[in-house]
Amino acid sequence: MDNLCFYRLKTLLLCQTFLPLFFKLQSSAVHLLSMFHKYSSPDRAKHQKIRIESLYLTMRDGVRLAVEILFPLPAKPGQKFPVLLHQTRYWRRPDLRWPVSLFSQGLLGHEGGYVKELVLSGYIFVNVDARGSGASFGNRPHPWTANETADGGEVVNWILKQDWANGQVGTVGISYTGTAAEFLLVNQHPAVKACMVLFSLYDVYDDIALPFGIPHRHFISEWGRANQLLDENKLPIPDLLPRLLVKGVRPVGGKKGRAELKAALHAHKDNLQVSETSAGIVYRDQQPENKVVESMDDFSPHHFQEKIDGSGAAIYSVSGWMDGGYQHAAIRRFLNTGAQNNKLMLGPWDHGAKFHITPGKGHKLDIDAVREGVKFLDFYLKGVENGFDREPKVHYYTMQEEKWKTADVWPPLGSKKQVWFLHENGGLARELPEQKQGSDVLRPDSQQKTGFDSRWRSLLSRVKTPHFYPDRKERDQLLTTYDSVPLAADMEVTGHPIFTIFVRTDAADGSFFVYLEEVTPAGHVNYVTEGAIRAIHRQLTDSPEYRDVVPARSFRKKDGLPLVPGEVTKIVFDLLPTSYLFR
Repeated sequence: MDNLCFYRLKTLLLCQTFLPLFFKLQSSAVHLLSMFHKYSSPDRAKHQKIRIESLYLTMRDGVRLAVEILFPLPAKPGQKFPVLLHQTRYWRRPDLRWPVSLFSQGLLGHEGGYVKELVLSGYIFVNVDARGSGASFGNRPHPWTANETADGGEVVNWILKQDWANGQVGTVGISYTGTAAEFLLVNQHPAVKACMVLFSLYDVYDDIALPFGIPHRHFISEWGRANQLLDENKLPIPDLLPRLLVKGVRPVGGKKGRAELKAALHAHKDNLQVSETSAGIVYRDQQPENKVVESMDDFSPHHFQEKIDGSGAAIYSVSGWMDGGYQHAAIRRFLNTGAQNNKLMLGPWDHGAKFHITPGKGHKLDIDAVREGVKFLDFYLKGVENGFDREPKVHYYTMQEEKWKTADVWPPLGSKKQVWFLHENGGLARELPEQKQGSDVLRPDSQQKTGFDSRWRSLLSRVKTPHFYPDRKERDQLLTTYDSVPLAADMEVTGHPIFTIFVRTDAADGSFFVYLEEVTPAGHVNYVTEGAIRAIHRQLTDSPEYRDVVPARSFRKKDGLPLVPGEVTKIVFDLLPTSYLFR
């Protein structure tokens, strides 16, 4: 049996509990995908260079936005191109110091690479510093304001008047800019035909600010600090070399624009950071203390789904299994978008697809998510008959099996639910325990953490290795674990594991964390996925905010329910989705 692996289910609870638990898995078998990642645009060989122009555009309220237009070269005289709009909060382009500025256009790093690929595939790329950021004027009371969304519509109107635009407009973005791309659709502009949302949230509350109802304090603090540094024209990167090479955001018009840049930066002093808007928030419908919005839903894409559907644009949602909780966000977007031309891709990636991550195996990327995006854009904006419309709606990757698969729905058809039970002495099995009753005592330990190289720190681009969660074996020594016997056959877990516990505690609230892991024949422990819940948010609802495939809870104040000390309480919650082959 030395060639078989174990399941491991691990629990960390931040209140004292007595636990008999039940665990559900989903497995599936679907068609494998061939030739998925071989696409190259027919226009890719035509263009080798990029020309960049910059200017200010004045919006309806007098606020001026810094805009750059990236043109593919060579181009024929008078040639018109489809246009991609990109609204960013993270500087449209850095201002490089001499002598680096002599040989670099400033399209740096991972995101610079994807911009180059899009432009050289035959698209004009209009890159905008969102109002209140970069070299743009104005201020930012919170992310994705109504003014920022309306700005996007005005920029599209301007694009259509240019002699280089052919009337076909798309929008793309990663993370913040992906959400900005989705919000552009709220304008329902008829020229915007395609939207590619990569590694981005869908529900601000549950996907990033308070995942599982638990405040995401580290992200909120660090993201807010990074944005504040950007607003001060400082690079929020601890590495010395990038800070030596970059002055700040690039002024419009180069050196001549430094006076205007100084004025724009002065306006940014009125920006409010997300930490101010989320301070003290417990419930979805709770108004922030600064009262800049009624609730977080005011800048959450899910809250605008009807208007997004009304745009008629094709939407391609892309995420990775280690992309924080955004793979669930991508699934939610896919499930709730009414358009027929709505597709989903879930890969073995971290945030932004910097690494291919299979636990215990991390290695280089074997698929370029951006080139798959080019296939999508070519079909909807250029009319290229590349077969995109004939492909299944869902592409997903099964880790350890190391294969791409397809489906037309999520979860894939053919899924079978399995129930697993916790047993005495740390056992985990499909058979019911012989004892009718049983319990384990777990004591709270607020010092336990998931480690540095985690899915959550990936959201801040802080993980520099494909080897996520390298120390799970050591961390397990401090946690309660439940192991299966070695598996007799391979088993695929694809979908959303569901966890049920019965709790008796001496506290009125607490946070419960569960991790699903693989124990290899050599004794290595590989992290697979995790789930959690804050006890006061445990109540399920029959009126969910949106369609989902997991137990629904509102996270609203009316449904908040403290635990009753000494009383046994049932709690059901989901783990983040995955596709993993246990061998």
